[in-house]
Amino acid sequence: MAGQSLAYRYSVLNNETTKFLTYIIIVFNIIFAVLGSMMIALGLYMLFEDDFRSWIIDLGMQQYWVGVYILLAAGIFTMLQTFFGVLGAYQKKRFMLLLFAVSMFICIVLELAGAVYMLKNGVSYSHIEIWLYDRFMYFISVSDFDEQSKRTMSIIQEWV
Repeated sequence: MAGQSLAYRYSVLNNETTKFLTYIIIVFNIIFAVLGSMMIALGLYMLFEDDFRSWIIDLGMQQYWVGVYILLAAGIFTMLQTFFGVLGAYQKKRFMLLLFAVSMFICIVLELAGAVYMLKNGVSYSHIEIWLYDRFMYFISVSDFDEQSKRTMSIIQEWV
């Protein structure tokens, strides 16, 4: 009886439309897996690259590392999500596809929350604009006496 239900399951799921949708899910998940691995690579680069690390420390922007950790977590979450999507689509497993759908829903909710946060706390008229202004004025005022401030201002003028 279990063999008949399995055969019926695959006979229903093996029509052309289902195959096409399965391949679409697999292709898009592979693309997103590549993008997720690129997010992880970029986060690890920003975390471990010495010049970048010293520049952030010189600016006194330790709160910047939170963004790097969020980028790493988003990359890992994207990789897990694509794993569930590819595995569920390829093996036609309902539980894996359910995990994929739930993780997609969580991702959409987090993206909306991030968009609301960015709209509310954007750069214009926010505390970071005041902080950057004060920090740059400090660097300008002490750049004639402090080598670290002079170096930081030089990097900002050349690269930013």
